[in-house]
Formats: sequence, structure tokens, C-alpha cells
Amino acid sequence: MSIPAQHSSIGCAALVLLTAIVSAGSAPAAVRQAPVSQQQSTTSIDGQAGASRPVSTRDTWNRPRTEEAAAKRREMVSRQIEARGVSDPKVLDAMRNVPRHWFVSSRSRNLAYSDRPLPIGDGQTISQPYIVALMTESLHLTAESKVLEIGTGSGYQAAVLSDITPHVFTIEIVEPLARRAIATFQKHGYDSIETRVGDGYAGWVEHAPYDGIIVTCAPDHIPPKLIEQLRTGGRICIPVGGEGVVQKLVVVTKRENGRLERESLIPVRFVPMTGEARTPKTGDSGD
Repeated sequence: MSIPAQHSSIGCAALVLLTAIVSAGSAPAAVRQAPVSQQQSTTSIDGQAGASRPVSTRDTWNRPRTEEAAAKRREMVSRQIEARGVSDPKVLDAMRNVPRHWFVSSRSRNLAYSDRPLPIGDGQTISQPYIVALMTESLHLTAESKVLEIGTGSGYQAAVLSDITPHVFTIEIVEPLARRAIATFQKHGYDSIETRVGDGYAGWVEHAPYDGIIVTCAPDHIPPKLIEQLRTGGRICIPVGGEGVVQKLVVVTKRENGRLERESLIPVRFVPMTGEARTPKTGDSGD
């Protein structure tokens, strides 16, 4: 899922181990959690997307908390994330609040707050904390934001997003990973995250438009459907580049009249996006 690439960042010049990668391909079934408005979190596989819910600020929603490893989380944020230039207070708080050890295997738990990705099964990994924080910060989220993640993996990134906003939708191509992530969400009370098995290339149109989209696998172009599903002013953070080369982690902002503004963040290396993304396209959104 993740491969190291070298770059320098403010406050730290180091080998940065990259984010957890989940290939996005096609799968027939949908797996989702119930919205936070329901009393119990439920899971179904019925091939249908859930009904879109209105986006509004919620003064309170279920954001699980624990004192376990709290000191390690604070140290992780200070040394790995703030030191590299991430400064959004909402993102820093979310990284302090979400227990990474809930999303790793028991064999990796002693390394949960290390500066590296970790294996989570099915040949995949959980993202390096810094990359999770960097990508989250790039979206400029608020409690009113609706955000889509392509590549659920362990569920850690979605949990971090849900500490900022209750409107989180996430798609995972590997069904065993999706099931494990949902089980983790349900066990710890992440009621507001909705999860689906499907082709991330096509997004999740039933809940569009989104204020932010995070993609954790690399196509050679930005999928047009994801741009279409951004609202005006929305931002997508995505690695873009060919297979087997160092890619660029970019942020694209959708302006009035569909105009796109592009910013390159850092060099990265991600597993390629699969499924529909591998089909030759014309009229895509470029690289």
C-alpha cells in the first residue's frame, strides 16, 4: 500500500513513509453504517447507496474519547505533525483525540504512534500520521463540511475526519477491510461515518456535492466524476502520477464556472488506482 519517498518539509527533512493505500476498483455491493441520527449503528449489504442527509452544523455528535495512550498521541502530534508544519487547530485536536491503536492489529499496537505506516491485513497499511494530518488540513474542513474518502482501509482517516465533521462518507474496494473498519466504527461509537464497497473512481454521487474529497490511491489523472461531485469552493486532495514513479500529492479547488486551481504539496508514491481508472479516457481532468 505505501512506499517511502523522500522530501523535505518545514521543520523536518526526513524520509517520510507515505499514506496507507487502498486500490479503488469495482465491486457490486454496498456496505454502510447508519446515520448518526439513528440510535444504533447498523450494517447492510444490499447494493444500494444510503439516502442523502441534510448538511447542517451539529453542536454535538458522537466523537469517541479515551485516555488510553493520550500522552503518546500528544507526543505524536508535537514531534511528527506540528514539527512538519501542520497548524490547523481542528486537525491537531483530531489527531490527539483519535486513538490510532484502535485501528491497528494487536501485533502492531506497540508501534501505533510511530512515524510510519503499519500493516492492517489484506496487503494494506494504515497511513503514517503526518500524511493523514496533512491531507486532512488541506481540505479546510469545518463542522458543516461534507467529505468523501476514497479508500477506507483501517478506518483511521475517516475517524480523524469525523472528529471535525459528522458528515463523512468513505468507499473501500476490499470488502474484508470495509467490514473490519465498520466493526471498529461500531465497537467504538463512530456512528456518523457511512461506509460503502465500490469503485472509488466514480465517487458516491448520491451524497454529492462534497466540500472535500480525500483519495488514497494514485490515478494518472484526476477522475472527472470526483471533480463533478465537488461543490463550488470544494477541494480534493489526491496523489496523481503514473505507476512505479514518484507522484505528486495535489490539492485542486473548484471555483466558479468550474474553474480549477491546483496546488502541489509534496512528492509521494502510492499504489495505483484500479478499476475504471485503468480504462483509457478522453476528456479527463488532467494531471
